[in-house]
Amino acid sequence: GADGSVRLWDMARNRSGRAFSVGKAAVKRLEFSPDNRELLVAAADGALKLLGAKDGKSMGEMSGAGEVADFA
Repeated sequence: GADGSVRLWDMARNRSGRAFSVGKAAVKRLEFSPDNRELLVAAADGALKLLGAKDGKSMGEMSGAGEVADFA
């Protein structure tokens, strides 16, 4: 979100699920890994962050990526 957080929706319960703070910059893009275990987040400040999708734990970070238009 604009506040640097990621909120996941609980589809089974039709309500807001887990929420993670990923920094101060707005989240611009996110994508789950094919096995849904990791979440790649691109922020407005050019940071890329790899998080555990279950707990939001940081698994890696890269700064200075510039604006990310899409993930391949």
